[in-house]
Formats: sequence, C-alpha cells, structure tokens
Amino acid sequence: MNNKQLTINERNELGSHEEQLLLFSLVPPNFMLADRNSGGYDMKRCYELKNCGMDKKSPEEGSCPAYASSTDCWYYDWESFWKEMADGPEKEEGKKGMLADCSSCPVREVHKEEVDLFMSKVRQV
Repeated sequence: MNNKQLTINERNELGSHEEQLLLFSLVPPNFMLADRNSGGYDMKRCYELKNCGMDKKSPEEGSCPAYASSTDCWYYDWESFWKEMADGPEKEEGKKGMLADCSSCPVREVHKEEVDLFMSKVRQV
C-alpha cells in the first residue's frame, strides 16, 4: 500500500462522502501522518495524543463516536453526526462544547489543518 499522505485539497477533490469513506476505510488505523512539530512521523491515534483514556475502554463503552467507529477524530464525519441530531439545546450545547474543546486540544497541535476543516463544517450545521 502506498503511504502517500493526502493534503486537505486532495481529500476534498475525492468527491462524495461515500468515496471518502471508502478511501479512508483502506487506510490502516496507524497510518503514518506527518507531525508538523517534529518533522518526523506521528503514528498515534487521537485518543493517545489527547490521553483521554478511550483506549482503556472498548468502543461500545466509550462516549466518543469517532472512537466507537475506530476512526481518528480528524477523519470522523462530524458534520453528518451533528446534522443527524435533532435541533435543540442539547445539540447546540454539545456543538459549542466540542468546538471549545477541539480548539485547545493537543490533537489540533499535530493535525491543525484537518481539525480546523471539520470544525468549520460543524460551525455551519
């Protein structure tokens, strides 16, 4: 398998959501992702970068939908997640909390471009 890293623009050019899901389903969970801070490679999952403790739970026990789907947060389809939730105070508070948490999360330090992209989509939901 070619371990070429895709840029955000290359990913956006893939087309439909289904095509993106197909592509990322082919990427191994510990796909080598460039670590902008060290210039090396970061093979850590989002829950390891954040040290949130999800890796100590089974996906069924976790409260994170990205972890439950075995997807790193920067690849998870947060836009669809929030669109599917019924409008109301719970949805608005959840989005507000998520955007605040993600803005200062250690994962964003390593995957800023990807995290900023999904955050901009969530803001529009």
